Amino acid sequence: MAWWQMLSISLVSGLGVGSLFGIGWWFWKRALRAKARTIEEQRSSSAGAGERPEEKQVTRAQAALFSRQIQEIIALYSEGLVPPEKLAQTIKEAATTLLSSTPVLEDQAELEEKEQPSEPFVLKELGSLTLRCLLGCGGFGRVQLVEDPEGLFAWKASDKRLLEKSAMTSNVVDEKRVLGVTQICPSPFIVKYYGCCHTRKYLYFKLEALLGGELHPGQHGTGTAPTTKKSLYGSEEWRDGGFEGTRDGSVSSITGREHARYYMACAFQGIQHLHELRVMLRSLKPEDCALDERGCLKIIDFGLSKFLVNKTFTTCGTPDYFSPEIISSEGHSFPVDWWCAGVMLFELLSGKPPFEAAYPMQIYQRVMKGINRVPWPKAIPATAKDLIYSLLRPNPQNRLPEAKGFGALQKHAFFQKLDWSNLASMAPPYVPGSSYQENFSASQMDLHQCFTQDLDKSWSPRFDWSVHFGEMMPMDDLPHVE
Repeated sequence: MAWWQMLSISLVSGLGVGSLFGIGWWFWKRALRAKARTIEEQRSSSAGAGERPEEKQVTRAQAALFSRQIQEIIALYSEGLVPPEKLAQTIKEAATTLLSSTPVLEDQAELEEKEQPSEPFVLKELGSLTLRCLLGCGGFGRVQLVEDPEGLFAWKASDKRLLEKSAMTSNVVDEKRVLGVTQICPSPFIVKYYGCCHTRKYLYFKLEALLGGELHPGQHGTGTAPTTKKSLYGSEEWRDGGFEGTRDGSVSSITGREHARYYMACAFQGIQHLHELRVMLRSLKPEDCALDERGCLKIIDFGLSKFLVNKTFTTCGTPDYFSPEIISSEGHSFPVDWWCAGVMLFELLSGKPPFEAAYPMQIYQRVMKGINRVPWPKAIPATAKDLIYSLLRPNPQNRLPEAKGFGALQKHAFFQKLDWSNLASMAPPYVPGSSYQENFSASQMDLHQCFTQDLDKSWSPRFDWSVHFGEMMPMDDLPHVE
C-alpha cells in the first residue's frame, strides 16, 4: 500500500466522519462565496459598461425635471386648466418633450429649493379624529384606522427624522405626486387618496380604508380568508385539486386558481393604469395589495414608485422580486412591473416566490439563471405556467405586455373565463366584510421604535417639509381620541 493511501486511512480514522463533514461544509461555503463574488463582479462590470456617466446624469436630470412638471400639471388641474380626462395625455406630452431635448443639468437639491407649484391636496383642517386600531406597520411607517366626521380612513404616518436619515425624502415627494395624479385620474384598483399633512414628527397621507385586509397571508390572524396560506395557496386541499372554502363556510366550491386569476387581473389593471400615467410601480407583491370590504383588490404602496421619462438606475425593491436588469444595473423601466407581476402570480399559486433563497446573492444567482431552471410545483396549472413564462422573460422588451400589448395579456388562456370589461363591478371570489378586528392582526410590538419614542426637541429638519406638504401643524402627533 502506498504511503499516501495509508495517510488517508489514518486521517479518516483519526478525524472521524463528523470532522470530514465539517471540512466539506467549509469548502462548500467557500465555493458559495466565490459564486457570490462572481455575480457581484458581473454586476459591477455591467454597471460600468452599460451606464455612461453622462447618460446617468442626463437621466437623473430628466427625472428631477419631470417630477417637478408633474406637480405643475397637478397645480394646473386644481385651477381648472387641465381636465381629468386630459391628464394622461398631458403627462405623456411632457415626457416626450423631455426625451427630445437636452435638460439643463441642475442639482437635485437646488431644483427642490426653488419655489414649488401649489399643492391642492394639503389637509388644513382635520376635525375630530377617533383612533380605531392599528392596521399595519413597516420599516418606515405605520397605518392607523381613524374615524372622522366623514367616515373611516387609513392614515399612513412616516417619521420625518427616519426619512431624512435614510435619504428617502425624494421618495415620499414622488409618492405624494403619484397619489395626486391617481386621485385626479382614479382607478378602481388603486387606493384612493384624500390629502397630506405633517406635524413636527410625522408626515401623513390620508387614504381610503380598505377593511378587507392585506393580501399578504401573514396579516390575517383568523386564517379564514382565502388570502391565507392555508386556503388560497400551498394547501393540501389545493394540491389535491381544489379549494373547497373557508373554515367558516363563507366560500364554497371556489378554487385557489380562481382567486389568483381575479386578484392578478385587478393588479394588472392597476399597473396598466399607472403606466398610462408614466408611473413605474417597482413594488408589486402581496404585501403591497389590500382588499376592500367587497373583496376587490387594490394596490396600496407607492413608496418606491417613480414618474419615468426613459429609465432609471436606482437599485431598490425586494430581492425576491428583482428583475435581471435591476441585478445587472443596466437601467430599468416599465417592464420591471410585469416581471414583479409574474413573480407574484407564482407566489399566489405556490406559496413562495420562484427564486426564493436564504441569502440575497443566492436569489440574484437564481434570477440570472432564469425561470427555466426553477422547479415548478404541481399546484401551478399549465395556463398559469405559460403566463408566468411570458412575464419572466430576461429581455424586458420580450415580456408579454411589452412585446404584444396589454390586450394580449387580457386574452391569455389563464384569463379565458374572465370578463375584463366588468372586472370592477363583478362579484369577487371572496367577500371579507368590514370587520377590521378580524381582517387585521398588526400589533404595537411590531412598530418601529421611532413611533414609541418622544421627539428630540433639539432635532432640526434639514429638508423643507412645508414646501411640499403644506404648513406644519404645531404638534407631534395627530390629535385623536383613542
